[in-house]
Amino acid sequence: MLHTRLQSFGHNNSLRSAGTFAETTGLSVCDLVPAGTYQDTLAAAGYKPCVRGSFCTQGSSAPLPCAAGTFSNATQLTAADECTWCPPGHACALGSVLPSPCVPGSHAPSPRAEQCIWCPVGTFQEEAGATRCIDCAEGFFCPAGSSVPRACPAGTYRAAPGASRPDLCTAAPAGTFAAAGSQQPTPCFAGYFGTSERMSDGRCSGKCAAGHYCPEGSTNSTAFSCPAGTFNSFQGAESINDCVDCPMGTFSSRRGATRCEECGVGTYANASGMYTCAPCARTTAQPLRAQSACVACVPGQSSAEGARECDVCAPGFFRLDADAPVSS
Repeated sequence: MLHTRLQSFGHNNSLRSAGTFAETTGLSVCDLVPAGTYQDTLAAAGYKPCVRGSFCTQGSSAPLPCAAGTFSNATQLTAADECTWCPPGHACALGSVLPSPCVPGSHAPSPRAEQCIWCPVGTFQEEAGATRCIDCAEGFFCPAGSSVPRACPAGTYRAAPGASRPDLCTAAPAGTFAAAGSQQPTPCFAGYFGTSERMSDGRCSGKCAAGHYCPEGSTNSTAFSCPAGTFNSFQGAESINDCVDCPMGTFSSRRGATRCEECGVGTYANASGMYTCAPCARTTAQPLRAQSACVACVPGQSSAEGARECDVCAPGFFRLDADAPVSS
């Protein structure tokens, strides 16, 4: 093996330079340490193997670190190009022994990265060692360096991907609600209503008023009134099917009734769902309230329309049967 030799000044006990050695005493010259090794002390009789994360050219007095963006887990490297490129998804600082995986929220798309890049706004990365970041999904937002998406606050939603801030989430409009992380607003539950925006629960502002019904997405408590002739006595009705016909003998003359009224004396309602009561016909009467029919006057009595009671025929008049008019 051919060794490069350095002249030593003096005799056997002369100091030798760092990066050289002499295995035998009494020499007038020192050998340069071979590539892949180094010697950092004077008057050395040997040399040391180049450590991991570095390389050593011939005559090295100290290891030279692998350049940033490269690494080496091996010893006795002889040149910089023997250091290995840092793989994508990792970073290698100066003198790295092993690549360092990019932490969640960062990435390294190319080899030879000296440091990882934080995920830009509107993206995230939850895995270590990633080569790319992922678009923030609908219903979420991602500031720079996000390792997980953050849900849009309750009462808001986000229909498009890539949001970077919570103010880019849209307020749920009146009649709807949005749980945290919603992609679209959802109509308020049937039987409930929502008067304002940013509702976060399907019950929204509260139950529909009695006498009314609220299909899903209603914006006020009296969205739809029960029709005349019907009523609804409870809150939270969902549809017109929850409006009940007034029973016979009762009526409701207005929309949105919470109860039915009784037919008065001299009137009747012979069917359900009536919005008014009919007067008793002539020769009939009804002394009671809430009745479905009138009572015929007996012979010898008569009545006008809407009578409460039948009257006895006056002197000089008679009536033979219930269906006959009064005669003189």
